Amino acid sequence: MHKKQPIDVACLVSHPIQYQVPLFQNLSDQSDINLHVYFCDDHGVNDSFDKQFNREISWDIPLLKGYESTFLSNISPKPNQSSVAGMVNPSIAWHIVRQNTDVLWVHGWEGITHWLSFAVARFSKTPIIIRGDSTLASTQRLPQMLKKTRELVLRTLFSNINAFAVTGTPNREFYNSFGISENLLFDAPLTVDNSWFQKRHPDRVLQAETREKIGIPPSDIVILQVGKLINRKRADLLIRLVKKIDKQNVSLLLVGDGPQKENYERLASELGVSDSVYFTGFVEQSELPKMYGISDIFVLASNYEPWGLVINEAMNFSLPIVASDTVGASQDLIKENGAVFKSGSVRSLQNQIEPFVSDDKLRLSAGIESKKLINDWSIDSTARGIIAAAKYCLN
Repeated sequence: MHKKQPIDVACLVSHPIQYQVPLFQNLSDQSDINLHVYFCDDHGVNDSFDKQFNREISWDIPLLKGYESTFLSNISPKPNQSSVAGMVNPSIAWHIVRQNTDVLWVHGWEGITHWLSFAVARFSKTPIIIRGDSTLASTQRLPQMLKKTRELVLRTLFSNINAFAVTGTPNREFYNSFGISENLLFDAPLTVDNSWFQKRHPDRVLQAETREKIGIPPSDIVILQVGKLINRKRADLLIRLVKKIDKQNVSLLLVGDGPQKENYERLASELGVSDSVYFTGFVEQSELPKMYGISDIFVLASNYEPWGLVINEAMNFSLPIVASDTVGASQDLIKENGAVFKSGSVRSLQNQIEPFVSDDKLRLSAGIESKKLINDWSIDSTARGIIAAAKYCLN
């Protein structure tokens, strides 16, 4: 039995992501492990063009504070954190072997560097934890031949993994489909920093000022969606919903930017609902609480979403949640606090959301349930799962 304390954990991720920072900071405060994060790319730290946001972005919150990290040299001729060959970081091998890593924790398995790290860990007998958000739905979307090939490759990979950090029910079902033993599955749910969002809930004065700045009438019921304006997020369903819904004082607030923005603006104009649909463009992380704070109902209409952390965020503001049945988070985070509609169906969306629009008491009670539920879905619970997985690897 390994008795060393703390455990030296090397975490390999593609690039700094705002959602992961609170988890890294939490783990770095724990006495059980020494965490060091290795990044394959610096996307998001400096200004860089994001195709899906359709603009240059750099986050206005510190992405590298509160934990130890290293940017690995990327020798890919076309660096890209989203492509298989866009992250080629051979120096990860040196860090795994020479830094006396006890456990390697890898996010995903899609890039060349991921597979290099698996091979080096196997060679050096370093236990591996995998954490990702793959679901059965993501597999079903693939062509049959690619699906079979992927399954064969992943079965080989998974047979060499020591522990799996499970991000939610859809992710657990994915691993179950490969026959992974339950004692190798550790709950490490996809979470956000609840306290950060709750502390930034705008007061009534700031809510009124924010609505006025955007142009939303004070008495309107605001339906909110936060996300990139891309096809799979299906903001078009919400614009069509505004046309169909039988209530005058309803506004739709679309927070985000992307290549479909002009098309959605045109659709709102064609349907005659431009006066009720508000586009904010890209909103910095520090400003998001204002958007949640002025809203009454949160919707995520995506036709595919492995999870959807914006749902976690919205629940911190006591909002009812309505999501499509192809949004992963709907299985764990929508209970008495909202409703699930059939993906792609405006009629189903309308049927599920109208009770929350028309009934103030239902909207309030559902919002209270959201807050209760999300308080148990915390960064602390994710950290506990990672630590438990690391200890299991060495025992």
